[in-house]
Amino acid sequence: MTTQAWEAIGPTSDALKQLSKNGLTINANEVHIWWIHQSVKGDISLLSSDEVSRYQSFKRDAVRNRFLSYHSALRIILSSYLSVQPDKIRFQFNEFGKPSLLSQRLKFNLSHSEDWAVCAVSTGQELGIDCEYNRNLNDLMTVAHEVFSSDELDKLRQFDRSKQHHYFYNLWTIKEAILKGMGTGLSYAAKAISVNQQHLQSDISLSVPGHGRWWITQLSSPKCFYSAIATPMKPTDVSVFEFRNRA
Repeated sequence: MTTQAWEAIGPTSDALKQLSKNGLTINANEVHIWWIHQSVKGDISLLSSDEVSRYQSFKRDAVRNRFLSYHSALRIILSSYLSVQPDKIRFQFNEFGKPSLLSQRLKFNLSHSEDWAVCAVSTGQELGIDCEYNRNLNDLMTVAHEVFSSDELDKLRQFDRSKQHHYFYNLWTIKEAILKGMGTGLSYAAKAISVNQQHLQSDISLSVPGHGRWWITQLSSPKCFYSAIATPMKPTDVSVFEFRNRA
């Protein structure tokens, strides 16, 4: 896995100029990971009318601002691979709400939690990504009963409270990344995706009933975050970038 620092300096328009100057390229079967910090200054003029409606529907300023930051940055990033203006990008959605680009081989997926979002980009193959902030869940076992298999629950019970959270978030990000890669979301039972200790120790593929095999890559993440990507084929390389405004 290759990690590269890339900072968006100044307002969104300046970030766009920096990225657009050289453009971005990605080879077949590579995956680029973009961590997007909420400090990125959003630009509502880049968004579609549907995105603007979603932005305006949020009641809390913090939620609205994060949405604007993350979706502005997403359009800037994708536009730099596609060599088009960010506001010209058009999305389509499957029956479960997974977005994709119209008539493009470029694939992407976006996840967000608290003050970070993360975007995965690839060509030719579907992918899913999930990130989760390590919240102290008082109802951890209740949530786990909804999404973990009996074997996974047995393993979870073996840990003390602090390690339970570590195990829970590792498993959940893997399951969520696969569900997002499949494009089904939680319409497919997360319990049917069986994750064992071996999957947490190395990059490995696992079989999903009715959906073939998915390759799991756990990612380096900001402090207190867990994240993973899922792809049908093992990526030849995973490069990690950071998109944020310098203070």
